[in-house]
Amino acid sequence: MVFRGAIVAAVTPDRLRGRVMAADYVVGAGGGQLGNLEAGAVAAVTSPVISALVGGLATVAAALVIGLALPAFTRYRSEPDAAARTGHRPASAVAH
Repeated sequence: MVFRGAIVAAVTPDRLRGRVMAADYVVGAGGGQLGNLEAGAVAAVTSPVISALVGGLATVAAALVIGLALPAFTRYRSEPDAAARTGHRPASAVAH
């Protein structure tokens, strides 16, 4: 959630940042509740151990699907990281 929030904040235009961050907050806050619902429903039908296993596997599967469906997301790098990889620093970072 922290990485997603940082990426959203970095790539969202200033004029839309408040709206986008609010939507991101709602998604982040609701995600845990959906996880609790899934865990409780699966545990009611099976057992708590199976519920935890299914939840973990579903999380890994969802991350893989998102990575495959949105390859740009998995390739995302912020500008400071790009500068570190190339060894170039912006002119503003050079001490005079």
